[in-house]
Amino acid sequence: MSGPKVPSQRAAGYLAKGLAILPVILALGCDARPPPQGSVDVSGTLVLAPGEFVPVGMPLEIELVRHPAPAEGGGPLASAKLEAGVPKETPFAFEYDSGRLEPGAVYILKARAVLDKTVYLAGEAPVPTAAADPPIPVDIVLRRLPDAAPLFREVSILRLGYKREADWAHQLRDVMPAIQFCLHSVSGEDLVVTKAWAMGGGEAGVRIRSPDGSGFDCVALVDGSRFTSLTGLPSFAEVLPGERSPVFIPAPGGPRAMECQRYERVMGGFNEPLGWLVYPTCPGQ
Repeated sequence: MSGPKVPSQRAAGYLAKGLAILPVILALGCDARPPPQGSVDVSGTLVLAPGEFVPVGMPLEIELVRHPAPAEGGGPLASAKLEAGVPKETPFAFEYDSGRLEPGAVYILKARAVLDKTVYLAGEAPVPTAAADPPIPVDIVLRRLPDAAPLFREVSILRLGYKREADWAHQLRDVMPAIQFCLHSVSGEDLVVTKAWAMGGGEAGVRIRSPDGSGFDCVALVDGSRFTSLTGLPSFAEVLPGERSPVFIPAPGGPRAMECQRYERVMGGFNEPLGWLVYPTCPGQ
């Protein structure tokens, strides 16, 4: 089979118009006649259920499988791997050989979000068993599995008392105005805060880095009204104690899903998203 590809323009039109997806009956006919031989294109969208969220780049898997699974086992008839795109929706497309379908059997599409071999979200939907023109788009809704570990923890900036003093984020409530002022005072792509700390005298230090390691050292008043110093930071600058554990990614940005990371989404006092804390979880990071 071929790998993921862009849905056709006609299929994309269905998705853009938000048309309802009618249920598709998958049994191959009461007379158990095999379907026509040939390639069947399947395209659609992975949709997050209300309240669910995955970081950009979260690994997603889609499989075409028999339902229920045969007693003798066996792998999927077709599969595709992709990464989560913009929040809430990720388009997908692949094809399969209808000649591999067994007469009278039922087939479904199963999708899941997997990281570090842990399945966080999953969903399934009927699959068209014959070619259609235009292809029938399929929506698969991804939901958190019962009793599954959460992909991230949602924390309030007002309740950070559980963090240890070695974790610089335990001061996040006090230094957040300075962080926001310093970030608004500089420019660059994908800037993150690798450490922030109260300095006494009503000031806070904020270290900001870009993906190449360069950035800024900023000292600002804790109320976020102005900064007292702002200097450039070379990529080879010495790492401060506790720096990058965690990294703070300001909203509206978000983390890119990677192994060996733990995520916390930080919410403000009025439940507005302020950003993300990303912690390394593997030794040697």
